[in-house]
Amino acid sequence: MVITGSIHQAVLLVPDTAWTPAVEPDGNVRDGGWVAELAGDVLKGRPNGMRLIVRKERPHPGAQLRITDADGMRITCFATNTLGVPIAVLELRHRQRARAEDRIRAARDTGLRNLPLHDTTQNRVWLAIVQIALDLLAWMPMLALTGQARKWEPKRLRLRLFSAAAQLVTTGRRRWLRLARHWPWTPVITRRSTDSRPSLHLVDQRKHPPGRVIPRPEQWNPATTRRDSRAAVAPDTTPNSRNGPPGEPTDRHETSR
Repeated sequence: MVITGSIHQAVLLVPDTAWTPAVEPDGNVRDGGWVAELAGDVLKGRPNGMRLIVRKERPHPGAQLRITDADGMRITCFATNTLGVPIAVLELRHRQRARAEDRIRAARDTGLRNLPLHDTTQNRVWLAIVQIALDLLAWMPMLALTGQARKWEPKRLRLRLFSAAAQLVTTGRRRWLRLARHWPWTPVITRRSTDSRPSLHLVDQRKHPPGRVIPRPEQWNPATTRRDSRAAVAPDTTPNSRNGPPGEPTDRHETSR
C-alpha cells in the first residue's frame, strides 16, 4: 500500500506505547519490528470497518531509507477489514503472503519488465505469452523437480536446465533424449523426468556413452508386431500341410472300413 502524506503524518503522531512488537510464525517476538493501528482522520473516505495497520522495522544493512520512512525505520502499511484479530497476527499473516513478490520478480525476469512492442494489441499478445510462461514455471517445479531445484527462479532455470545441450534420437521405435555428459545438472533432469514421461527415455551419457548398447525396459520383438512376409511364422506340422512333413494321401470320398 502506498504511504501518502496523511499516513506519514499519522505515523509520526503514534506514541511509543502504542507500538506492539511483531511476532514470528513460532510465536516468538520478531527482532526489530513493531506494528500499530492508525485511526482518526486518516480513515476518512474509506469503507466502514476498514483497519489501517502500519509496521516499522529496522532496515537491513546497506538499505537506503525512503522519504516516507521515519526515525531511521522502514515504514510499511496495509489495509484490512478483518475484525476481532490482534494487529500482530494480522501483520504476520500479511508478511507471510510476501511470496507473491517472488512471483512478481519471476514475471519481470520472464518478460514483464517492459513492453517491447509499439501497438497495444501486440503488447496484449506479449502479455498472454508471458502468462503462459509463468504458468509453466509454476507447475514445472512441482511436477518435474525435487529438492532445492524447486526453488530456482527463471534466471537459474535458464542457466542450468533450459540451456542444457541434448539430442533427440529415435531408434528401435523409441525416442531417447541424450543429455550432455559434462553438464553438471544432468542428474536434476534425469531424476524425475523418467517417471513423468515414460514414452521419452532420457539417457545420461556419463553412464551410457555413445557406442554402448542402451538397456531398454523391455526387448522389442519384431516377430510379434510385424505383419509382413518377413514375420516369423510357426510351421504347421499337421498331415498334408505344405509346411509339415509329407503324409499318406487320403481320399476325402473314401469311407472308413
